Amino acid sequence: MNRTQETYLALLRKAVWNTQDEVSMENIDMHDLVRWAQIQGVGSLIYDQILSLAPSISEAFYTSIKSACLQTMLQQQQWEPVIAQAFAALEQGGVHATLMKGFSYARLYPKPYLRSWGDLDIYVGTEQYHTACGILRHAFPEAIHHDEEWDELKHYCFVFPDGKAIELHRVSMDFLSRRDQAYWNSLDDHHTEGATNRPQGLLIGQHPTIEVAVFEPRYDILFCFLHSWEHFTGSGIPLKQVCDIVLLLQHYYQSGCALPIADATNRPTGYEDRKAELEAYLLPKLKRLKMLEVWQYYGYMACQVMGVAPTQWPLLVDGGQCTVDGEIEQYGKRLYERVMVEGQARAKAYENGVNNRYEARDKAKQMNIFARKMLTLRQRLSSYYFLRQFAPRYARHILVEEILKGLRRTLTGAKMIDY
Repeated sequence: MNRTQETYLALLRKAVWNTQDEVSMENIDMHDLVRWAQIQGVGSLIYDQILSLAPSISEAFYTSIKSACLQTMLQQQQWEPVIAQAFAALEQGGVHATLMKGFSYARLYPKPYLRSWGDLDIYVGTEQYHTACGILRHAFPEAIHHDEEWDELKHYCFVFPDGKAIELHRVSMDFLSRRDQAYWNSLDDHHTEGATNRPQGLLIGQHPTIEVAVFEPRYDILFCFLHSWEHFTGSGIPLKQVCDIVLLLQHYYQSGCALPIADATNRPTGYEDRKAELEAYLLPKLKRLKMLEVWQYYGYMACQVMGVAPTQWPLLVDGGQCTVDGEIEQYGKRLYERVMVEGQARAKAYENGVNNRYEARDKAKQMNIFARKMLTLRQRLSSYYFLRQFAPRYARHILVEEILKGLRRTLTGAKMIDY
């Protein structure tokens, strides 16, 4: 790791933990610093720290990064009335909705308005899904959307003229295995924290202020991890998501905790009990979903990125020891190096000169069924060879499920969805 990358991580930790640590900006490649911040989704967090340190930078660069921070702040301000309108409409229509991902995680940061995010994600569940789609179509007639509400997909999308988008989720996660999906859906009965007339919801807007439900903290930690890993299997993990999950852990251990719990002298009251409770919640679910090894490798990576002790990550070290298992360290380091290099900007290669997934889908639709299945098999094998570098047992599990899904779709004559 070079000097610029070390400084980049130091600035990120300073922004997340709200410390007063001194960070030297001497001999830093500012171009690389900005590039890493962009591909990791933490631009405004890093830029704010650069501005506060007042390094010797050009007026043009100063204006550029300040404008980026203001844009992130303005985006959140513009979204608040949309969120309030969406949840008010759903509540009035009798739909219990939950705010998930981006906006709900921004509240965890010392400066919530600098945590960038894209689409608005709302979870409603399978039973309320079609009703909720109709309600939001009526509430936002200007939004573009699909005519069909496919039960095969995990969300329904509304795209506004200014580029904003709402993703209305049937399910919070979409698993290859029907058994895994059914198990995950069974957890939804106890997944929310705070709602109308409850004290722990998230307050949105000012005049008027409405309260919306967010995920229950333990469920949210598990979901945040699974969602982040889903990104790794596709386009890569932005460090923004790593910051999210570590902050979720901190706030679970002690609400409002602003510093990493590095040792026993810095642990809040009840820390050990809450950690044990969280481990008891996570262990059977991670094992059931074949994700325990991935959780541990991801945890090693997250601790390296955010500068926290391995003992703080649930289920990472055994018997209270601080030493990380050799296999966890091996695959965790490999994952860490990959995440630091690519962020969310992994290059995607398509066959036969295709440039994007939409072209790939259209070309695949023109193939006969045998050629299409062979193309899919090559893609699945390529994904397996990639993933086994970082989580071999998980990669084998996914390959088996991919093959079973392909056979099932072939036997049932399932058609490709134009989405």
